[in-house]
Amino acid sequence: MTIVWGTTVKLIVLIFAIIMPISSFAQSQQIPKSVLDDLARDLSQVNQAVLRARKLQDAQLLSVSQPEQGVGVITVTNTSTNVHAGASDHSATIEKVVKGDTFPVIDKAGDWYAIGLPKSADGLNAGWVNAANVVPYTTANWDITGKLTRAVLDPVIAEFTTLAAEMKQKWAGNEYVSITGFSISIVPPDLSVDFYFK
Repeated sequence: MTIVWGTTVKLIVLIFAIIMPISSFAQSQQIPKSVLDDLARDLSQVNQAVLRARKLQDAQLLSVSQPEQGVGVITVTNTSTNVHAGASDHSATIEKVVKGDTFPVIDKAGDWYAIGLPKSADGLNAGWVNAANVVPYTTANWDITGKLTRAVLDPVIAEFTTLAAEMKQKWAGNEYVSITGFSISIVPPDLSVDFYFK
């Protein structure tokens, strides 16, 4: 008889670490304790990666302040728009952005939005765009992933993908456990492991 166990990592770890009902199932199926312990260690490692990713994501989200007006993001509407070092047309242009680009709003001063840049431009991580060249959106209308930089998302995706691949390879051909799939969520970070006892 095959039972499929597909759930989030924290629930799997909870099952192994606290409740242990799988243990009685495993004993009835003659699954060695060493196999269960090894699987529990792997799931715990995945859980620790998820907790690290959530802490990193939370830290970045807290570092991006919202202006009082409630604008969370702007989308560029002009074909080409200058990003300035200050809130003035006379400030140095540090970058050009194009129609459709979306940026988190850090502050607002008059007709200018301070935006977070995905990569440093002339040593700055933020710049100013004129409100006439953009459309603002409130936080409620904006997907939170827009606030997260590639510097946070890429390592999380890479770590989750690597862990999933290593775990699948490690358990391939095991006579007691089969890893059947993984599911990665970015916001909030999560890595679900689908497996079953043979």
